[in-house]
Amino acid sequence: MNRIASGLVAVLLVMPVPGSVAAAAATNEHGTNEFTWVDDDFCGTGVAVRHLFTETFTVHFAPDVFRVTSENRDVVTNEQTGDAIVGSAAGTFTGRFSSGEPTGLHTLTFTHAGLQELIKTAHGAVLIADVGYVVSVVTFDGDQFISDELVLERGQHPELDSAFALFCEVAVPALGIG
Repeated sequence: MNRIASGLVAVLLVMPVPGSVAAAAATNEHGTNEFTWVDDDFCGTGVAVRHLFTETFTVHFAPDVFRVTSENRDVVTNEQTGDAIVGSAAGTFTGRFSSGEPTGLHTLTFTHAGLQELIKTAHGAVLIADVGYVVSVVTFDGDQFISDELVLERGQHPELDSAFALFCEVAVPALGIG
């Protein structure tokens, strides 16, 4: 699961999914967000970088399932050098209640389809292109994460295949760090 999707799962877990959604009618939420923050220790380098993150999204909640369609962009700038990278993602992220009881041991099946991660320099050189289709089964005990099992991977997923180490490997030199 990429960093953006991981954050999305964390946000969605504090929302009323899946117990109260199961009893409710389907709903849609649409929106845009823009966040700016400073990461004081980018990739463990001790160097601070500034993020400007923008997104447009639609979240569809239905009994035992949610689907997020989104497009986002994260401009990361090393303010000491002026170097920047641009991360983007677009596609759908679906979570489906699979088994168990929401307040006890249960599993959710997550499907990611589309552009999970595209990292470029500010001048357009592609550093990472992670695209395709990924399915994982995630187990929780109530709100507590237990495990994540990858069950299907199709497409090009160098970030996933590197256990998410590739991002820092390409981003640190692209930002003029080190």
